[in-house]
Amino acid sequence: MTLSPRRHALASLVLGALAATGQAPLGWSLLALLAFAGMAWILPRTKRPARAGWFFGLAYFATALHWIVEPFLVDPETYGWMAPFALLFMCGGLALFWGLAGWLSARLNGGKGGTADPLIWALALSALEMARGYVFTGFPWAAPGYLLLDTGYAQMASVVGVYGLTTLVLVFAALPAKILMSQGAARAGLLGLGALILASPLSQIELLPTPAEGPATQQPMPLIRLVQPSVAQEEKWDPTLRDKHFERLLTLTAAPSAQGVPDVIIWPESSVTIWLDLAEEEMRRMQEAAGEAEVIFGVQSYVAGRYFNSLATLVPSSPMPQHVYNKSHLVPFGEYTPFFGLLRRFDVFGLTERSGGGFSPGEGARVLTLPKLGAFQPLICYEGLFPQFVNRAPVRPDLMVLITNDGWFGDWAGPHQHLAKARMRSIEQALPMLRGDNIGISAVIDAKGALVAQMGLGAEGVLDARLPPPSPATLYSRIGDAPLAVLLSVVLFGAGARAGRGLIDPPAEGV
Repeated sequence: MTLSPRRHALASLVLGALAATGQAPLGWSLLALLAFAGMAWILPRTKRPARAGWFFGLAYFATALHWIVEPFLVDPETYGWMAPFALLFMCGGLALFWGLAGWLSARLNGGKGGTADPLIWALALSALEMARGYVFTGFPWAAPGYLLLDTGYAQMASVVGVYGLTTLVLVFAALPAKILMSQGAARAGLLGLGALILASPLSQIELLPTPAEGPATQQPMPLIRLVQPSVAQEEKWDPTLRDKHFERLLTLTAAPSAQGVPDVIIWPESSVTIWLDLAEEEMRRMQEAAGEAEVIFGVQSYVAGRYFNSLATLVPSSPMPQHVYNKSHLVPFGEYTPFFGLLRRFDVFGLTERSGGGFSPGEGARVLTLPKLGAFQPLICYEGLFPQFVNRAPVRPDLMVLITNDGWFGDWAGPHQHLAKARMRSIEQALPMLRGDNIGISAVIDAKGALVAQMGLGAEGVLDARLPPPSPATLYSRIGDAPLAVLLSVVLFGAGARAGRGLIDPPAEGV
């Protein structure tokens, strides 16, 4: 049976939208898995698998990333007109990867005019999803692997990372359609593969050993305070409200805690809204409010004609920052404008544009040390999306500290999806994460990606909790994505070579 172009386009759009429901905050993983399986069934029945794949991807990303319009609505008079174009171009561009997977599913299964193969589609899409996280600086948001975050399979990310989970999701979803197209020993083998995935021991055993508790006299883990001021994005940079917002942060910092005196206090991204080199008085007041606690805060800095989105640290013994970390992985068109010299001729600028094309990138992944907190890897907002960036830390830290401002992303899907990515980074690295957010969701995450404590979206206050311990280094933290990339490349190359020699059996008659 072959679907008409109109029907396969409509079916692809519907299935793409359903597949996106597996992402946070809905988390309907089973429905999403069925939608991917439905797409695998459709592809061999259409004469235009590339177009079907593109429509599927378009609906998937438009549904999962609908919040992408929110930054343009912070100042709607200036940027509001860009919102629909941003959504269309972003989702349409990302869908090109999925359209290419549809094309490859036929091309690697017999050349031009060949029938699309569901399993090849799954493997090609897995490889292209990994590529989506790397090319053009990468944008790995809403990878299918996040469907498994709240399942027993999630801990497998400590071995294969989120792209390995993506491969697992797509291969399992494609198996029913591939089994129907196969016969004999091939069908038996595919059934065995499906059973192995479904009942995989890896999904049931503890891949991350729980650190043994020390003796009763052991020093307790540091008490952390995450400050969540919940400043509306449209008010954040209003100079007439600067003092009010800063006083709110100081009040929350100095508030008494039922758990004792905090050892470390964390303010979110860009919480100090004046330049770092002009903030001596502000830092003095921060130290006064924090007492003997160490402070980590977000600020912008200006050095030698370059602007940076920065994280700085304060300790009680010094009036000046002990460390300054400058964000390295920047948001294109949000924090800097690619090809600025060319695009400014057409009045194309970024949302947070500074003179000279925006922020400059920092020096790359680093590990900083504070006496009470220990060695930590600083991450600012967007950097937490990229497992490969986290893997570039020069030494293994004791934890990760991510400061962000999800006020840009609206009050529903965006912040929940951003939190999901932070949890996955903790699983991949087997490290706890302290996530300080302006509007939420601030959270303390343990080394298995579980939420030890969190503060709700839009709430104002503080979150006090003990820092969870780290676990031993994972295999993924040592080898990264390279082995999976090589494996997928070899398999797809082999499929193409077999197709060129005509060695792949045709589908069973009547299917």
